Amino acid sequence: MTLNRLSPTSELPAAVIKPKGAPESVGIVHLGWGAFHRAHQALYTQEAMAASGDRSWGILGDVERSPELVPALREQGGRYTVLEVGLDEAGNPSQVAKVVDSVVDVAYPGDETARLLLAMAAPSTRVITLTITEKGYTRGPDGHLDLSQAQPDIDAFRAELEAPWLVATHACTCPPSANEDDTSTWCEACAPLATTCTCDEHVSNDAPETWCEACQHRNIPAHSGTKPLAEPASDVPAAKTAIGLLVRGLLARYQGGGAPVTVLSCDNMAHNGKVLKAVIDEFIAAVDDAEPGVSSSPEMTGFKNWLATNTTWPSSMVDRITPRVEAKTLDQISAAIGARDEAGISSEPFTQWVIEDNFAADRPKWELAGAEFVDDVAPWEETKLRMLNGTHSLLAYSGRILGYPTMAEAMAAPEIASHARAYMFDDALPSITVPEGADLPAYGEELLHRFANPATGHTTSQVSTDGTQKIPFRWGAATQYALDHGRVPDGVAYGLAAWSEFVRRAVRDGIDLGDPASDATLKSVVHDAGVDSPVTVARALLTLPGLLPAGVGANPLLVDAVLRYVEELAATSDSLI
Repeated sequence: MTLNRLSPTSELPAAVIKPKGAPESVGIVHLGWGAFHRAHQALYTQEAMAASGDRSWGILGDVERSPELVPALREQGGRYTVLEVGLDEAGNPSQVAKVVDSVVDVAYPGDETARLLLAMAAPSTRVITLTITEKGYTRGPDGHLDLSQAQPDIDAFRAELEAPWLVATHACTCPPSANEDDTSTWCEACAPLATTCTCDEHVSNDAPETWCEACQHRNIPAHSGTKPLAEPASDVPAAKTAIGLLVRGLLARYQGGGAPVTVLSCDNMAHNGKVLKAVIDEFIAAVDDAEPGVSSSPEMTGFKNWLATNTTWPSSMVDRITPRVEAKTLDQISAAIGARDEAGISSEPFTQWVIEDNFAADRPKWELAGAEFVDDVAPWEETKLRMLNGTHSLLAYSGRILGYPTMAEAMAAPEIASHARAYMFDDALPSITVPEGADLPAYGEELLHRFANPATGHTTSQVSTDGTQKIPFRWGAATQYALDHGRVPDGVAYGLAAWSEFVRRAVRDGIDLGDPASDATLKSVVHDAGVDSPVTVARALLTLPGLLPAGVGANPLLVDAVLRYVEELAATSDSLI
């Protein structure tokens, strides 16, 4: 039986949790619109709009790596499903389907960079959020901006700084006296939408997504990013990096009037807001032609001053296990909602969001959906990164070399689980500044229970990516803390051994490392050390610049522990999945 596609008019089963009203405008531009955002921030935003009644927080998503999601979502009128899968109290599989409509539209920068820039410039956009993963920050192994990746966007930024024709040509300039019912008062950017009403018999006054384009204009301005540009700005170079897209969007905002805006990182990195701002500053420094001691151009000076006084960069901690979407995921969703959903995803039931309360302008009432606002996110960040993500990495690398394709299977394997516990409670937990009111031992047990949830199908191959980007944040501080306090972090040692063996075997067998930032470096190290020499490879990998805190990778006690586990793992198995 062929199912119809999910749409705003789909008749959904009673058990499906349905949206309570579509957004009325774009208030958030999200960079890195992928599975995690769909399962996390977009759902929080939908629930916040429903609880507060403020529907001005619709999301325009920037699709960085999966352009096929653009037509998939558009064909569904912006709707998609989050299927929460877990176990009930009796240990039986359980699921809840939630249909989400907080995402107004998505755009691929390869085709619609101009639209995304103008959406970030629009006064109606008050928050820009990001989930671009560690590698999306365009940093090299030294943690600084990778100029070779960023150069095309640096060149585009420089041209847009000198000649802001995009904003001048396409941004809304309607005067305050403009009358929504008198199209002759609309500006040149909005005038192309001054068409006669073409609403059909399916129109609903309570569902703006069913209105024709002319009627939607009165509710959603043309320049807000909700609709594609009436005349595509084909001369705008496509953004090559999310960081470049963001800085160019902020420049467009400055040039278009400069309303304050908050830039909120939601990536799994310690101090993610500060890390993001540091990369942005390095990007701007690379653009600035001024010699040391010489003033920048007036245009650059004005932009930098605006950035310092009209933007904030709060950090946040996000948590929800969201596995990669597979064909069987979409089949499960179809069975649950009675329609085909090409943009659906699954996740575990648990979700958490802790946000630094530092906003430049208005924001959604995310606290009504369960988010927590705090003065300092750092204790929550380090708790999650070291306890959850650090253990996740250990399970993923050991699972891949010992033959376990899912995280739940790796957690259930006694030869891995004991090391996961040792890392969690002996290495990670003592190194953490306890967040106010947190019970870390109980949190650790809850994490291990979540990891063992087979319903998510979370794979070890998904978690084992970007090791050189993740290990410094996940294992570095815990390792340093243990050594400073006179003990060898045995769990970390096992994890490093598993990672080393994963890298060696992947290079030997020609398997993708999933670590593009360091791919060439890792291959060079392994080949120089000898692909058939596990111990020699491990010694070399431990001293990679930036992997561990200075000097830690050469600590003899740590090295001995890692090499002991390398020999043990090499003797146990020589394959890689």
